[in-house]
Amino acid sequence: MYDYQESPKITIGLAGRVRRRHRRWNVHRRTPYHDKPNTDPSAYPADDQTTISDRRTGHRFVRPPLNADKLPHVTNVRIVYRKYGGALHWHHPGRLLGEDEHGVWVDVPSGTVARKGDAPPITWKTTAIMLFPRNAWWTASFNSPPNRCEIYVDVTTVPEWRDGEVTMLDLDLDVIRMRDGRLILDDEDEFAEHQVLLGYPAELIAQAEATAQWLLKAVGHRKQPFGGAHLQWLPMST
Repeated sequence: MYDYQESPKITIGLAGRVRRRHRRWNVHRRTPYHDKPNTDPSAYPADDQTTISDRRTGHRFVRPPLNADKLPHVTNVRIVYRKYGGALHWHHPGRLLGEDEHGVWVDVPSGTVARKGDAPPITWKTTAIMLFPRNAWWTASFNSPPNRCEIYVDVTTVPEWRDGEVTMLDLDLDVIRMRDGRLILDDEDEFAEHQVLLGYPAELIAQAEATAQWLLKAVGHRKQPFGGAHLQWLPMST
């Protein structure tokens, strides 16, 4: 998630885009999704009320965006990514650093043990400062050297905080800036497969694609918070 591993299975095409060979995926039931696509995927207005619905049941409910008073009053947090349908994806602990205009910042120090679903645990070798925006469809990891991946941004649903845990749905697409300056849009084939196998609704597909395109420009042009906003939090990292 925070590291980009190049391998013989990967071919790099035009504009630095990366395509992987197709793989098998399990099909899971649908989960509630955000049914109001945003024309500006970088953020929602501060007073926006996010409407979520489940097409299987027709149930609708409103989830207000995260405000300062909703930030958990804890130091240790649990970071949980799931796939569309609820299947457990990457999950690991982190340490809450604070928040600013960009969102909530979390320290994931080297030596952190993480798991991808029920797979065997692995240990991160480098530190990452993670950013969880309040109302945007992505999460970002700012990696310390010698990690060759400088910034790794996952396209996700809007992060939600509750009881010391932040959780979101991973929507496959990743925007990566390598330390040598290369910009990569990763896992487009996975995104295409899941549209069929997991039944992504059209609104979700449109939002994920729009967010990825916005991120390519923002990360590539070093627009904040991708232009060094994380540096002020590095001294607080353990």
